[in-house]
Amino acid sequence: MTRDSRSVRPISRRRFLKLAGGAMATLALAACAPQTSPTPTVVPSSQAANATPAGPRRGGVLRMAPPDVVSILDPLRPLSYAEVRMGFILYETLTQFDFANPPAAVRPGLAESWQASADGLTWTFKLRQGVKFHHGTPFTAQDVVYTFKKILDPQSGSLSVEGFRSLDTVEAVDDATVRFHLKRPNATFPRRLALAGTQIVPHDRTDEQLANAPSGTGPFRWGENVAGQFTTFPRNDAYWQPGLPYLDQVRFVYLSEPAAQLAALTSGAIDLIDRMAFESVAAVSSTPTLRLLESPFGLAVFFSMQTTSKPFDDVRVRQAFKLAMDRPGLIKAVYQGRGTVMNDQPVAPTSPYWANLPIPERNIAKAKELLAAAGYANGLDVTLYTAPIGPGFVEAAVAYQEMAKAAGINVKVERTTPDTYFTNYLLQVPFFMDIWPTHLDADQILELGFYSSSAFNEAAWQRPDLDALIDAMGAEQDQTKRKAILAQAQRLISEEGGVMIPCVVPILSGMRREVQNLIVHDSYPPTTIWLAQG
Repeated sequence: MTRDSRSVRPISRRRFLKLAGGAMATLALAACAPQTSPTPTVVPSSQAANATPAGPRRGGVLRMAPPDVVSILDPLRPLSYAEVRMGFILYETLTQFDFANPPAAVRPGLAESWQASADGLTWTFKLRQGVKFHHGTPFTAQDVVYTFKKILDPQSGSLSVEGFRSLDTVEAVDDATVRFHLKRPNATFPRRLALAGTQIVPHDRTDEQLANAPSGTGPFRWGENVAGQFTTFPRNDAYWQPGLPYLDQVRFVYLSEPAAQLAALTSGAIDLIDRMAFESVAAVSSTPTLRLLESPFGLAVFFSMQTTSKPFDDVRVRQAFKLAMDRPGLIKAVYQGRGTVMNDQPVAPTSPYWANLPIPERNIAKAKELLAAAGYANGLDVTLYTAPIGPGFVEAAVAYQEMAKAAGINVKVERTTPDTYFTNYLLQVPFFMDIWPTHLDADQILELGFYSSSAFNEAAWQRPDLDALIDAMGAEQDQTKRKAILAQAQRLISEEGGVMIPCVVPILSGMRREVQNLIVHDSYPPTTIWLAQG
């Protein structure tokens, strides 16, 4: 997808939910080995609920409040967080992430096993048999080929094409075998097939049909959607995993304000707040009927400055903005001390490819000096666009507004609604906020967010030297050399790039104690969640 594709559908990094951690060499070896079928029960993580001695109980409706709403039903073009969630409820990917055991590896999904060629340019996947789409059509290799042709088609508006720059062609060897041909080796390729936006769609359904009545192979089916109020997903009784899912239905309940979500959770009107606001932590933690869950995967907070627009076309201005940020202060004031200070590099410390670069300390005198050298001795005015699409987003914007004043940077905070933010502001204004999940592989983050031609290049930063590093990183199979290349790229972004990444914060969920076997992650389907007796 080129940057022009943003006219098709602007998007946020949040949709590309992959994993953190796991050495690349270990991943490559594991991915080449034949894989076995996933066990039907997911072992709860340390953040998940403790199962009752009676074990899983069938039935019940899980009522959950996501931070936004469902509008777009195409799983290849999710716009909101709720739509990402929906994609993993209705549809499935060839591989899945094992979120129960972070750092997660990939395990079989619609593909039972996979194997790479000796040169790393061909990946062959054996597909699961006996799987049917919700409308009754059997799942075959034809559906995989159809899906990836749509992903690669620049006219389709797919949000995943940037993650498949190395993919050349896809062929159906037979009904149960599909082969991917790459332009260059990619050791993390199986992980990319587990991402949001790569769900397999049926070849015999038109775009119009899928836009009105989605049909996947997932554990739940499409139910009812009342705009701005709720969306329902009844159980798929013909699901390929015997005995699953446990729930009768998953129901999205749309409550836009944290206070309304908390009141509904406390009263029992809902069971789960998905991606809960930090301001609700104290109340949830002190209520005996509720529990707070913290994901081992975090979210990197982005303040994005588009380098094609003044004043951010001057690197000195970008550096001044970074020096005006009090990073520890932001975590304390907005995130209740929960978070990790970052230094504007997009790779988190949880990654084996994280480069240990110095954390920028707040330096108002140096910030003023840089602004004066750039022609802004008397300060400058900018507008920062934000919306409640991520944890503490509006509060973080206001906090930076106060921090920047001392350097002569007058920040006007423009708060918008989530629906208008995605369509009218994200990637379209000079200064805006976004979030990226830290479970992304380092090379995926750089390809998606920092390659010059990427539609997701938030800073619109055109750097051929960075592109060269990203290309070299993708082709390099030696892990030591890959790490050195990634370190160079991170340093360049940190020192000169157009993004401020002051911190990584955890993903929080508040839930009633009846909810069992929950893994806190956007891409985790509710297949094995169950409800204990209240």
